[in-house]
Amino acid sequence: MPKMGKFYLKMLKFYERSVFQVLSKNSIMQRSHITKTVEDLCSTKVSFRQANPEVAKRISEAFGKKEIMEIQKGVSYGANEVRDGVNLSSHIKQKNIVSASELQNLKNFEAYIKLAENFPITKMKFKFLKL
Repeated sequence: MPKMGKFYLKMLKFYERSVFQVLSKNSIMQRSHITKTVEDLCSTKVSFRQANPEVAKRISEAFGKKEIMEIQKGVSYGANEVRDGVNLSSHIKQKNIVSASELQNLKNFEAYIKLAENFPITKMKFKFLKL
């Protein structure tokens, strides 16, 4: 496994791309830092349905996060109409672009794709071609 990272770095010189079917099999070897290094070198990511919740969570985090602004409304009623009031507050929250549960609930031939650079993450459905 240590040679895998060096191998992949050499492959990048020639613009070759690799596909890692199950990253958890790499982690079984107790060298998760090497798995993360290899995972970081793959700028294009494709994920089909994930059965393992830990792998789904890790891939969800690899797809990135987005910031959303949540507005909360609070209404208070007093004994008199003068005491009634509405309170609005907002805060910015980070949320995964693709949740782990979305990765686990994909149908057959569906996948999320994250391309290199600044392209949006896309959910795609592939056709099965019988040859």
